[in-house]
Amino acid sequence: MSGDERPFLLGSMRVDPASDSIYIHGARKRVRRKLMEALVHLAAHGGSVVSRDELLDHLWPDRPASDESLTQIMSELRRLLAPGSRGEAMLETVSRKGYRLLAVVRPVEDDDPKARVEQAASDRRWGFALLLSFLIGVQALMFVMGIHHHH
Repeated sequence: MSGDERPFLLGSMRVDPASDSIYIHGARKRVRRKLMEALVHLAAHGGSVVSRDELLDHLWPDRPASDESLTQIMSELRRLLAPGSRGEAMLETVSRKGYRLLAVVRPVEDDDPKARVEQAASDRRWGFALLLSFLIGVQALMFVMGIHHHH
């Protein structure tokens, strides 16, 4: 990994490598680390073809990885990117060469209020959902404990 964990925009999506998250229309989607590393590496190459060998070396520098592992990650990445693509492919497979990211990659400006508001709203929704789930669980536990207490 290049060590660049700064968020960036990919088409209409916001990618946050530091938290392994992609925000699609404001909704947060967590992804596994290898998938994020592949996406960041492709984004860093700004529309150029990245060979399968280079991706394999980048994602698994210390041990040999199978072609199958890379194929699986690229397939997952393609599925993940589909919602924001409006029908156009964001990830191109270049036959016998490698992969190319077709979407425009832009840095997230620190003072971009829209991105900040979308992320904050998404985080608040998740926080509220977790709090609500917790409170319902506590109520259910108290109810069950109350029933067993009276017998």
